[in-house]
Amino acid sequence: MQAFGRGCAVLGRAASWPIRVRCLPPVAAGVLLITAACSGAGTSSGSQPATNETAAAPPGSAHPADGTTASGRQPPASQASQPVTGAPTSGTQPTVPSAPTVHRPRRVPTGWGPTRGQWQAAQRAAAGLSDRELAGQVIVARYTGTGSPTALVARYHLGGVIVMDDNVVSVDQVAASNTSLQASSATRHAWPLVVAVDQEGGIVARLGAPMTQFPTLVSQGAAGSRRLARRVAAASGQELRAAGFTMVFAPDADVTIGPSDPTIGSRSAGGDAVRVAAIVSAATTGYLSSGIVPVLKHFPGHGSLTSNSHGTLPVQTAPLDQLRRRDFVPFARGVRAGAPAVMLGHLALQHVDPGVPADLSGPDVHLLSSELGFSGLVTTDALEMAAVTQHYGSGSAVVAALDGLRDGSLSRLRLEDAAARISALMTGEAHEKPVPVTVIGSHRALSKRLSSAAATVVQGPTGATSARGHLPVRVPGAHPRRC
Repeated sequence: MQAFGRGCAVLGRAASWPIRVRCLPPVAAGVLLITAACSGAGTSSGSQPATNETAAAPPGSAHPADGTTASGRQPPASQASQPVTGAPTSGTQPTVPSAPTVHRPRRVPTGWGPTRGQWQAAQRAAAGLSDRELAGQVIVARYTGTGSPTALVARYHLGGVIVMDDNVVSVDQVAASNTSLQASSATRHAWPLVVAVDQEGGIVARLGAPMTQFPTLVSQGAAGSRRLARRVAAASGQELRAAGFTMVFAPDADVTIGPSDPTIGSRSAGGDAVRVAAIVSAATTGYLSSGIVPVLKHFPGHGSLTSNSHGTLPVQTAPLDQLRRRDFVPFARGVRAGAPAVMLGHLALQHVDPGVPADLSGPDVHLLSSELGFSGLVTTDALEMAAVTQHYGSGSAVVAALDGLRDGSLSRLRLEDAAARISALMTGEAHEKPVPVTVIGSHRALSKRLSSAAATVVQGPTGATSARGHLPVRVPGAHPRRC
């Protein structure tokens, strides 16, 4: 199965964070959400999930499938009055108080998305699921074909699906498939499915016209306008929701180092951590205002690496102090802006957990709480990528992780916490106001405005200056030109 991104799984946090797991070793404590690629065609016939899987895991896990912990601890319930600041925390997590007697707006009480009432209801619902149902709920799968994979989702009790290029014929077709999926799911659960997509803009966009096509994120960095970044994200989120999506794997919070970065490049808002952070924060706010669940990626930062995780496991040799000054900055700002979910990348931190992909490493996942104070959903990147498959198996890793229920390496409470984290977020989605399909394609003027604002002058043999905003570009031997 493939889930968020290219086949991924999400594990709930080690206290409350789910993360994507690709090929997992034993799952650590925390919530678990696994997204994976499924070979089953998107038709009414249920197929068996394929092996391209990703998962999400919580911080503090000991080399879990995706780096989650198995403690099953509950998330903080008082973060509404204690907003995330991005500063390190003690890692302790207060117990959840009894359900409030008054209605509270979503995204405030827990500090990362659902209301306290929704979170507690999700916990009760998860406690009533069978082991098989729990295992399925933490999987968001990729599927094959262009039909609606309703039978596949029902057969494996999946928490959701991710739509990839090969699932798309047209926006209308995808919207119809998503509608069918949610209608089918409504007969089994009170919360919607995760229906996710990578729609960053520019070079990473699964949906074409008539969906408004926005420029890649580096354009927003060049424009340097928080207001524009917020408006673009809100517009994109509205159009995705009109097509039936509940989650988007964006914005990209990586800080790129330029031409030597083979993976992220223009998907990043730039090479200045503070300016990237400003755009990421604004985009996060925009997505949230549209009602879709945004996922920051790829923590702890993929833009400063010189190898591609699609082909190998990149190794980050920079010490934590340097990562705090550069790579962590945009993620901290995104968390403070209310980001409900963070995806970890397939990269190893030499000074934290050598040789282990961050999204499969408990210590790496724990950085989200200890460094950023994050207590929301954590996901793995696609489990089908070589950074994972070269060292673990994609499908076998997810199976091994969930098999821990039998041998005791994965506690049921840990799995319940992961499943509850997903259903709580999706319950919040169910309360969002519907978006009419007429919104799709209605933001072309905004897209053109961003393109115009991003016009940049690149000059000099090794540096760059910009006409508008700040675009950290390095073009060896380049002549002044307009781009």
